[in-house]
Amino acid sequence: MIDIMFDGFISRQPIFARDLGLYAYELRVCVGDSGREVTPMGDTLSQASNAIALDELTGPLPAMITSPLDLMAGNAIAWPAERLILKFSPEVLDQNSDLSSLLPRFQATGYTVSIDGEWQGLDPSSLQLPDGSLITLSATSLPPESILRHYKNQSNITLLAQNINEPDQYEQMKQLGCDLFQGTLFEKPRQFTDTVIPAERSATLHLLARLQDPSIEIDEIEILVSRNATLSYKLLRLLNSAFFARPQTVDSIQRAVIFFGLERLRNWASVIALNSVDYQPRELITTALVRARTAQLLAQTSVSTNSGHCYIAGLFSTLDGMMQAPMATIVEQLNLVPDIKQALIDGSGDVGEVLTAIRALEQGQCSHGLSSRLEPGVQQKAYLNAISVASEVLGAIA
Repeated sequence: MIDIMFDGFISRQPIFARDLGLYAYELRVCVGDSGREVTPMGDTLSQASNAIALDELTGPLPAMITSPLDLMAGNAIAWPAERLILKFSPEVLDQNSDLSSLLPRFQATGYTVSIDGEWQGLDPSSLQLPDGSLITLSATSLPPESILRHYKNQSNITLLAQNINEPDQYEQMKQLGCDLFQGTLFEKPRQFTDTVIPAERSATLHLLARLQDPSIEIDEIEILVSRNATLSYKLLRLLNSAFFARPQTVDSIQRAVIFFGLERLRNWASVIALNSVDYQPRELITTALVRARTAQLLAQTSVSTNSGHCYIAGLFSTLDGMMQAPMATIVEQLNLVPDIKQALIDGSGDVGEVLTAIRALEQGQCSHGLSSRLEPGVQQKAYLNAISVASEVLGAIA
């Protein structure tokens, strides 16, 4: 966990392969979280890399970072070069006249080089990119067709499509030869034509509705979970895993209720139920768990909001992507208290404010509705803890 303070916040955004498997994370950095004078971005990255192990942010996966000019001037990054993708913006590239020697030098150090496709100097006739380089293409602003044709046929260059927010953009970028994809589309419904939810997913929603019913009794939840063999097995496996490190074995749902309490038990059962749904990308459940835990911790430490409600709002925040249906349709089928419903549908209310703040942090925005009410470092600590918890829980129920 982070012990060294630095002037900023680092979050992550998934980058997907063609099969929607997870390829890497892009790290989003915002500065000024501590309220001190804002330091240069390169200093912030250098401080962060000495304060946070890369594994805490991305696990074993590579990390893409936008390389600021002052980083190129010599700021040291403690993270392993072979796990970093350096993304060079047009502004940074324009400040360096000797790219033909600079880019191979970064590659020789171990970095993977990524060039912004909007850079006007991206000319195959005058700039030879190192083998294994990436070119990032924005779905909202494509480079000239001649550039696309050239790099589409280069087996040693990978095209990464970013800012994919609509289904037609996704299809277009696949046709252009992109192999990597990033954008908000992948946590939203992509293909529904009506509001009818398939039977298998509808059954999961029914289970979630019963689990989250405020009036449910202990004996009823015991029966509900015990009747579902897969849910019962995975729940007991999770509760007996190293994550909880209990000295006594929990060998029945009845004992689980005694040891963990009703609210915690039905929340963990909800996680397992969500993980059982067939959806792509699978990263959606990780995103949901990270949001849930972050929201819970922020509510417990710094915000006068019900932490249990914040947890459920975060956990259910990707349900529309999982179920491929509008969030309003899904919420109608769940027995949720009003403040959770409001948070999920339009981000309003106290719970919605917490969820909206977490979404802002994910996009690299330090300034949000809660920022003035949080102590320095609280957000980063909560976020890193949430990533760790999500990884351990999903590993235990895999």
